[in-house]
Amino acid sequence: MSVTVFMFSVMVLGSFVVLTFMLVIGIPLSVSNDPYIGLFGWMTLKENRFYVLLVIAILVNMMGTMGFVRAMQYFENVVIAVATLLEPLMATLIAYALGVGGLPGMLGWAGNVLVVLGTLGVVYPSVNSHGASAH
Repeated sequence: MSVTVFMFSVMVLGSFVVLTFMLVIGIPLSVSNDPYIGLFGWMTLKENRFYVLLVIAILVNMMGTMGFVRAMQYFENVVIAVATLLEPLMATLIAYALGVGGLPGMLGWAGNVLVVLGTLGVVYPSVNSHGASAH
């Protein structure tokens, strides 16, 4: 399957899942371009919302996610698993270093420790299996 078709399918399915969830839990929605409850609120030119979301959609979602999915064919599964698991922690640290985000609280750090332990749980058996087969 083409990466473009795959990503389009993922985005469309994700949109319907989010809309369904919003309807189920009772978040108010309208078929308008109201920036807060409108289904087309993203198209509002107020405060440059449309342009910001356009950059996010093209640069972050399309280029970043499609690049990540395309790069998966060139790396081992364990590298992809580690990169995926550590992405939230690294994004937090990068945002803090750039001055655009804060550090998490105690629960956030507890979650980060669990993620790192989970990452080690994925990597450690893989490293040992490669070391054992090399002898």
